[in-house]
Amino acid sequence: MKSFMSPRFLLLFLLCSPILSAQIVPIVSKVTTGEAAEGKPLAVTVELSQNVGVTRVLFVHRSFGQSEFKEVEMQMAGRNASMTLPGNAVKAPYVEYYVRVELVGNRLETYPVQNPDTNPIKISIKEPDPKDLEVRVLSPEPGETVA
Repeated sequence: MKSFMSPRFLLLFLLCSPILSAQIVPIVSKVTTGEAAEGKPLAVTVELSQNVGVTRVLFVHRSFGQSEFKEVEMQMAGRNASMTLPGNAVKAPYVEYYVRVELVGNRLETYPVQNPDTNPIKISIKEPDPKDLEVRVLSPEPGETVA
């Protein structure tokens, strides 16, 4: 049985360690949304890992059935960017999106990082309950008194 700390293993570890330590931290830490219901405005917040060098943040989205993406500039506040998607853009069964962050020096970063326009993130949209659309009229019976 060979020792785990063989010279070959040590050489491989030393050669790969600079590559591992040079990984880039993505600019977008997290994206959160409010309740996603069809026809209702949808609040979106993007948390950035850092805001130094960020010139603007864009929420790029398309509703179900659309082929073209639309861009909305998000409002920055510290390390957070937020916006509200209007209700007419929130259609079941989903809304697709990605986030584009523009940085100083004309650099761009996206979330998701790779191929965001061909592999966007999907937010599932809840369809309205048919019972919510019903109108119910409550009235007293003839001759009944109402308090």
